[in-house]
Amino acid sequence: MLQYHSQPRDNSRSKTATHLMCILWLLLLCSACKTSQCGECGNTDVLNDKEKEIIGTPAMDADNSEERIAILKGSDSPLTIDIVIWNIAAIDDPVIVRDDKLNQMLTNLNAAYAPLNIQFRLLDSRIYTDYFTFEDLAEDNYEKYYYNIIQHNTANTIDIYLVDHNKDLCFVTENARGCTKGKGFTSTGGWTSSIVIAKDDVTDMKVPIHEFGHFFNLEHTFKDYNASVDAANCEILGDSVCDTPADPGDGFGAMVNYTDCEMHGVYDINGQEYKPMINNYMAYFGACFMKPYEFTDGQISRMKTFIYSEKRYSYLKMQDEL
Repeated sequence: MLQYHSQPRDNSRSKTATHLMCILWLLLLCSACKTSQCGECGNTDVLNDKEKEIIGTPAMDADNSEERIAILKGSDSPLTIDIVIWNIAAIDDPVIVRDDKLNQMLTNLNAAYAPLNIQFRLLDSRIYTDYFTFEDLAEDNYEKYYYNIIQHNTANTIDIYLVDHNKDLCFVTENARGCTKGKGFTSTGGWTSSIVIAKDDVTDMKVPIHEFGHFFNLEHTFKDYNASVDAANCEILGDSVCDTPADPGDGFGAMVNYTDCEMHGVYDINGQEYKPMINNYMAYFGACFMKPYEFTDGQISRMKTFIYSEKRYSYLKMQDEL
């Protein structure tokens, strides 16, 4: 197993070797992600493109849109976004997520997104018996998701499809054992109007909020990996939000102390130590013991802007419209 160790500051040769090892590991990690689904979620622009192709783009009246957005922005009360839940369940052995778990997910979502002046309301809970697992929907570039699922999406509503996993996610060989498990997927900042979440992650304190972050135009903190700790080119590197600390990715998760919620001993090309925001909702690190998950102010600002864009404002309802 490849391991990294913190080097003394005066040992430049050792530090250089460490930098080269880190860069090589990231290149290998990124290469793997280009050919298979990696990490917790598979958010990709292909979802936006295909959904737009199949369903089309909603017609917008520019004059009415501007007036409507101005009214929504002026609301003192929280704006409501409706959610429809779909349990994708096998007829012979259905697994239906209990109402108390759905309510817990909504409680978690409402707490996390309160700074956007929005709240979520469960409009309906349905059962979908054309059975697919998480892995079925993600395979072949999400083909079954396109052609079997999204036609059921509800206008101006977030449809959440809850799915089981295949039963053969884990493996044991003579030399290794492990599991490969996705947790959710949607797309970032496009027309995609639904979210897929694994049933066993519904009450997780991070996973649904993370996927909703993509829905509201947030990228992963490590996207377009920033080889420098400083904020140079922060508008186009990382998650393109400048108050998000540079994140080398969860490939360095072994270097995180989850008690103090800091990464230790990983350096950039200039010898500066990475200090990513371990407890960021859009990162891939585990939960810290002493710090709850959070968004940065910049991430909140980016989402606030996006919810009033032509792609999302029609989801918003005022209190007298419920």
